[in-house]
Amino acid sequence: MLGTNIGIDLGTTSILIFVEGKGIVVSEPSAVAFDTDTGRLLAVGQKAADMIGRNPDSITVVKPMRSGVISDFTATKAIVRVLLYKVCKNMVFKPNIVVCMPSTVTNLEKRTILDLVTAAGAGRACLIEEPLAAALGAGLDIRRPMGTMVVDIGGGTADIAIVTTPTVRSASLSETPLRSVREVAICSPAFKELLGRKISLADLGNYPLISLGTSTKSFEFYSAFFTEHGLPYSPDIEAATADQILPMAQADLGVGFVPEEFVNPSDNVRIIDLEEEIPERSICLIKRKEQPLSVAAKELERMIIELASGE
Repeated sequence: MLGTNIGIDLGTTSILIFVEGKGIVVSEPSAVAFDTDTGRLLAVGQKAADMIGRNPDSITVVKPMRSGVISDFTATKAIVRVLLYKVCKNMVFKPNIVVCMPSTVTNLEKRTILDLVTAAGAGRACLIEEPLAAALGAGLDIRRPMGTMVVDIGGGTADIAIVTTPTVRSASLSETPLRSVREVAICSPAFKELLGRKISLADLGNYPLISLGTSTKSFEFYSAFFTEHGLPYSPDIEAATADQILPMAQADLGVGFVPEEFVNPSDNVRIIDLEEEIPERSICLIKRKEQPLSVAAKELERMIIELASGE
């Protein structure tokens, strides 16, 4: 992929920019100073933060991030654009940017972050949840079928998450199907040639495919689906978790497969009308056979089963 790979952490108190091969090259406070009357940008980062409490009425200093999400789009775009220019001013191609976000952000907030980074100069942009980014940065192997608790303490929010990967079949595990799910192929409106008509699976394979890693059930499922129709399944982009596929498709990175109920046309994503029908999948409750459940775990299991059955 052309362009330098860059990671951005849009924090409530500071912004970090990481460049592949160089490490962290920018660490600046999340602050922007404007001329109160004209709206002209005066300073960003440390220079703007130094004005807080000292600025005259003619200068407005803004902290554009609140609780890890954007509260002032214009100010955030200004600081990201200026800091990216510092990093990318001598680059020929626009950078590929991954942005950290809290795990609780809404789809609208995800779309806002992607729009902001694209407007600030990104060639391609996608999102990653902060706990997952912290796990990868700490060197954890998220491909192992075991859970790891990650606590990401930031200036505005603290994210606590369990990071794991879908399991593989094992004699020591039991699977209880909870409900069936129908998945669909999706893309952004940028792939207009895939919309408004029937598309064969063979034609779909000519476009960038987004998928989970090779050790996951999703990869196994779609590999078998493509093989059944005499086609290879060779995804171009690997998503670390299933909830990254929709934002990646929204960011024009390629074609992905998600549950149909996740798709909302207002989220800048469209369903591709495939000629071949994707088989139904099942959401399963998985537990170890030899490990007895505590009273609390049994109650959680009962609640999950009741919720899935709609009782």
